[in-house]
Amino acid sequence: FEVGDKVNGAVFVGYGKESFPWYGNGANVDSDRTTFSVVARPIYHFTENFGLAVEAGTVRVSGYNLNYDGNPNKTTNYLNKLTISPQLSMGSGFYARPVLRAYVSYMNWNRDTTAYGTETGASACTGRDCSVGVQGFANATSAVTYGVQMEAWW
Repeated sequence: FEVGDKVNGAVFVGYGKESFPWYGNGANVDSDRTTFSVVARPIYHFTENFGLAVEAGTVRVSGYNLNYDGNPNKTTNYLNKLTISPQLSMGSGFYARPVLRAYVSYMNWNRDTTAYGTETGASACTGRDCSVGVQGFANATSAVTYGVQMEAWW
């Protein structure tokens, strides 16, 4: 979307339903997973080459045995993210590249252990990657990250 000369961005809404028969669990062989995602990234351009992007999003995964822990009940895992990013670009259009960004992101999720309850890292279920640990976030349900990123296409 574009609103005047100073604001543009993108919005994504996604829905998916998958079946993983190998994740069935004993009496509960229902292995369907439903994923719902919403992400918005508006950008305000102060000048032709300098802007501020804000990205907010959530992903929710619902189904059975999401954490491979033998839980026979249907559960929902989520991951939320908010990123603030000042950026330098080759123009004020949404697709202007290359872009150099500094960013800070805050994330939170509701699953704080990896598969079978091992305490090796955070595990935010984002689709089929449930219980893939993220080292450095053991026993955590939120995190702040920051850095610099360059994006270029051709």
